[in-house]
Amino acid sequence: MQTDLRHLAEQLLRDGTVMAPDLNGIDLDGLVHELYVYHAELVVQKSELEAAQAEAERSRNEYAQLFHYAPASILFLDRRGVIREANQTAARALGADAGAVRGKPFTAFLAGGDHAAFHRHLRSVLGAGHRREFPARCVRPGGGGFPAEVVLEWWPMSAPGEPRAAAAVRDVSDRAAAEVARRAAAEAERRAWEQTRATLDALPAQIALLDPAGAVVAVNAAWRRAAAARPAAGDIGAPYLDVRAGIWAGTRAADERHVADGLGAVLAGTAAEFVFEYLYGTHDGPRWCRLVVTPVRADRVTGAAVTHTDVTERKAAEQALRFRERAITSADQGFVICDFLAPDRPLIYVSPGFERITGWAAADVTGRNCRFLQGRDTDRAAVDRLRAAQAAGEACAIELLNYRRDGTAFWNGLSVSPVRDETGRVTHYVGVLSDVTARRLLDEQSRQGQKMEAIGRLASGVAHDFNNLLTVINGYTEILLAELPPGGRAHQLLREVWSAGERSAGLTRQLLSFSHKQVLRPQDLDLNAAVAGAESLLRRLIGEDIQLVTLPGADAGAAHADAGQLQQVLMNLSINARDAMPTGGQLTIRTGAFDLGADHPRARLGAPPGRYATLSVSDTGCGMSVEVKGHLFEPFFTTKGVGKGTGLGLATVFGVVQSSGGWVQVESEPGAGTTVCVYLPQVAAPAPPPEPPPSTRPPRGAETILLVEDEDGVRALSRCILTACGYTVLEACDGAEALRLARAQGPSIQLVLTDVVMPGPSGREVAEEIRGRHPATKVLFVSGYTDDAVVTRGVFQDQMHFLHKPFSPDALALKVREVLDAP
Repeated sequence: MQTDLRHLAEQLLRDGTVMAPDLNGIDLDGLVHELYVYHAELVVQKSELEAAQAEAERSRNEYAQLFHYAPASILFLDRRGVIREANQTAARALGADAGAVRGKPFTAFLAGGDHAAFHRHLRSVLGAGHRREFPARCVRPGGGGFPAEVVLEWWPMSAPGEPRAAAAVRDVSDRAAAEVARRAAAEAERRAWEQTRATLDALPAQIALLDPAGAVVAVNAAWRRAAAARPAAGDIGAPYLDVRAGIWAGTRAADERHVADGLGAVLAGTAAEFVFEYLYGTHDGPRWCRLVVTPVRADRVTGAAVTHTDVTERKAAEQALRFRERAITSADQGFVICDFLAPDRPLIYVSPGFERITGWAAADVTGRNCRFLQGRDTDRAAVDRLRAAQAAGEACAIELLNYRRDGTAFWNGLSVSPVRDETGRVTHYVGVLSDVTARRLLDEQSRQGQKMEAIGRLASGVAHDFNNLLTVINGYTEILLAELPPGGRAHQLLREVWSAGERSAGLTRQLLSFSHKQVLRPQDLDLNAAVAGAESLLRRLIGEDIQLVTLPGADAGAAHADAGQLQQVLMNLSINARDAMPTGGQLTIRTGAFDLGADHPRARLGAPPGRYATLSVSDTGCGMSVEVKGHLFEPFFTTKGVGKGTGLGLATVFGVVQSSGGWVQVESEPGAGTTVCVYLPQVAAPAPPPEPPPSTRPPRGAETILLVEDEDGVRALSRCILTACGYTVLEACDGAEALRLARAQGPSIQLVLTDVVMPGPSGREVAEEIRGRHPATKVLFVSGYTDDAVVTRGVFQDQMHFLHKPFSPDALALKVREVLDAP
């Protein structure tokens, strides 16, 4: 019943009418109730429907918004490819608004070459429901276009009988540009690699690229040339250490192990680089190789680059450079380099030799101009010549007085040469310094010796003539003194004449000693004994206000010299020392020994290497300046007042020492005293001197004597003395007359008493001819000097006898008797 009422109510509300019979027997109240209930349900359903419709509209609007403003270009196409709907994104992409796009075929927006492909893909999608993607080029009505990727897919919400396809169009311009960029990058990378390969092939070093395991992945042309004995392609993929054994044979096993360790450290990332230089064998001999292994990195070590470089020439150059450096370091000379372009031309290098010569350390002078070596006595003109040569870009060699760091002076033999760049511009100067102080002193002494030799020749001639006169004067004076009674006035006056003659004879001896023309009687003299023997005489010479100190050296030994000359040397040096200490002081005589090496400057000037006895005389006097020392040994040079010095003292010392095979060295500074050191060749200890014979009257004889003398006065005196002694005297005024007499008299002549130097045949020639005829004839030579072969460097021949002028009557008589009685 309830159901009927509900059905009736729905009918009344749906149709508005009801048939009368249908109401028969109906519960009208129940019907009304059902009507009210159903009406209420309808109201609710209407409300829900309206809400659903509103939601559907809102969803349609949202969809439309999503569709039109989606970031992707979306179109709906019918089976002919006509655009039925397009969103705003697609319209903008195609260059039109949505209304203008609708109704147009999609091919209107495709390049002509893409039409066939589009229709083919569209049929496949609509016919079989396949999804198709294909590239195309979209064009815009106003011109232009873009590369696109088109996706076609069947649209499931198509109306029956009207299948549609959804199309999505993606602008792939960025992707295309990226692809172009990628391809360009790949091409650039390819070209870069080709360029790199070409560069690597052009390099002389042998280069290989290794992978992380140490296998070879690429090699350059130099590597391929090194592997010419076998194909280099076989190296690719092979372990590098195995490849080495085939190319670099002859490497030491220890070196190979070191290479393996270094390579492993680089590939493991524990070493930033491995560098090793080693020797390996070739057919041409051993060569030096420099191996460099560097890692190839990305975010980790991905391999290594191996470089082999032949450094044999560089090693040879380095060795030569080290040798030159050792040579420069070992050289006595100093080497300096100055930067000629820098302000003040500073030193940029000084050698150890420079440090030894100057006392300046390299660190103290680098960066300074070398003028710090100059001082108050440096020759400005020489410095100017040096600067002028440098300004002209020329080499220059000069000698300058320079000063060491401690202030002592030395003579610097300086040679400078320019160093030029490739354009010829002078960039540096190289200087070579030599300490030539000793050589200059020796040169000065050599020049002094030459001057003395020249003056000596003049002095010897004068002394010879003077000796002849003194022989006559002193000889006749002694004869007269012997005949006059002592004590008388005449005897006293003659005694003064004789004393003056003896003093004059001493002066001639000095002149002859200075000129090397004195007849010497050298012998082996104990130097300490000679000094001790002269000590008392020297004390009287120097006076009481000067203290005499003798310091005999145990190693002084003996020297071969003339005793009288050695005493003369001691006296002259002591007198000079005394005169340098007018207010008193100390005079020290010291003896010792000195070993002269072959590399000593004195040896290079001719002094024989060996052991020398030394005799030095030192004073505490005023000393000497450099200028005075420069004239020290000049004859007649004196710093003493008029009448107080002859200027022959040191000149005589120089001559005596030089004639004995030695040399003199002087050290002196103003206010610091003077030391004169004499060097004489040392000999073995001398034998003890023989006891002097007892004094006797001049001996007599009856033999025949041939007297040969070109000086009339001397010849007359000699005849007087000899005839007074009972001898028969034959006189000859020159050598020619002597030979005539000898031929006439024959063997009756027992003694030839002859001068040495005469006009015509000399005394030696006369003696040799007479002794050649009569060997038993004795010979006695007489002279004031001699250059003759009878005396050679002061050494007598054993079988010859000599008497020096001036001689006394007793000396002549004794010597004649000695020669006649000799075996």
